[in-house]
Amino acid sequence: MINLDYNIPCYESVVVLGAGVSLNTYANSVRDYISSHESLVLGSNHNYPINSDFTLFTGPGTFKHTIAKSEAPNIIVTENVLNRRKKIIDQYNTKKFYLLKTSAKKDTDYWKETSIRIDSEGVFAHSFANCGFSSILSSHFFRPQEVVVVGFDGPSFRDDGTYQEHFHGTTRKWEKPQHCITKAHFALRQKFLSMIIEFLHQRKITIKVFGKLWSTALDSSPNIIKIGYL
Repeated sequence: MINLDYNIPCYESVVVLGAGVSLNTYANSVRDYISSHESLVLGSNHNYPINSDFTLFTGPGTFKHTIAKSEAPNIIVTENVLNRRKKIIDQYNTKKFYLLKTSAKKDTDYWKETSIRIDSEGVFAHSFANCGFSSILSSHFFRPQEVVVVGFDGPSFRDDGTYQEHFHGTTRKWEKPQHCITKAHFALRQKFLSMIIEFLHQRKITIKVFGKLWSTALDSSPNIIKIGYL
């Protein structure tokens, strides 16, 4: 297991894949972009229709059910995944595993933060809200000049509940209150994503987006360049 830190190779361009349905809308444009910019591709949680160089997992359950289908040669996991799925990890000796580290004691402490905090060893001082946000945040370890994101649609709020549409054709409704993203939770995650964007911007990384990025407020940020919008 290799620590995910500043000793990994550099790439000028990193494309981060989220699971939103807009990934299908922009798939061909994203493939062309990756090819023309020789981008490294970082996926989160899924085996995507666009080949990934790295795939990041934050949930032990998702890792258990997805790793066998993952074609990415490099896998990033959190300590939670490592501790609970070590036997499965040991079965995949043809893949290279990286550890994304945090000193946080709780998965929910990200909402207390006012900025992204990380030490010189690459250890974050807080949790990451979700796997997609973890992937955007982890992209900075490659010291890129630009980070391009696609598939970060965010949840949709309807009269009968909160839904998440995925690129593979499923629509998930959050039934259990402890798992549901309420509008209050959405605001906290939106705030945290804003901090991630600012964190990248402070490192002189250009952020580009295909589609939308969780909210109209973030879409209109001066730190974000829109390169695809339908």
